[in-house]
Amino acid sequence: MRHSGSPFWLLLNDADFDGVFTEFACQGMQCSAEHASFVTGHGGKLVWLSELLGTAGAPSATPSVCARFQDVLDSSPGKVFVSFDIDSIRSSDCPGVSCPATIGLTADHALRLCYLAGKHPRVAMVDVSEMNPAVEGYRTPRLVAFMLYHFLLGLSQRAKKGREPK
Repeated sequence: MRHSGSPFWLLLNDADFDGVFTEFACQGMQCSAEHASFVTGHGGKLVWLSELLGTAGAPSATPSVCARFQDVLDSSPGKVFVSFDIDSIRSSDCPGVSCPATIGLTADHALRLCYLAGKHPRVAMVDVSEMNPAVEGYRTPRLVAFMLYHFLLGLSQRAKKGREPK
């Protein structure tokens, strides 16, 4: 059976993929235990929204979302595939997704994370998934475009850093 996680299944079963798959801000109501076990069983990483925001989206004593994301990138060996599943963004900021959530990352979080991913030298692959224009076709596509723009801004900083005189 095919579903929205099928591309990740294919990637994690691809013998040529040698990177680290990291799914950030996963929510239990959107990720089955079976799928989570599959990802971790294939060397992938899952960072749960509850780890970032505390329970039920309440602020917690955990490090900031961006600091935790930076830690994940820094601690990953080799190349990193960062998947921006926009279902992880709260529906008030990103309504046009396949599985809208009341709580989640903010649009500001998403833009900052995209910038950090673009800037990080280990990020070799990025995707933005789960947009559903049949649900909402204005704010969500604009947010996705801004996310890609912020990734490219970060990438441009990486390129500038590589050209600096030593």
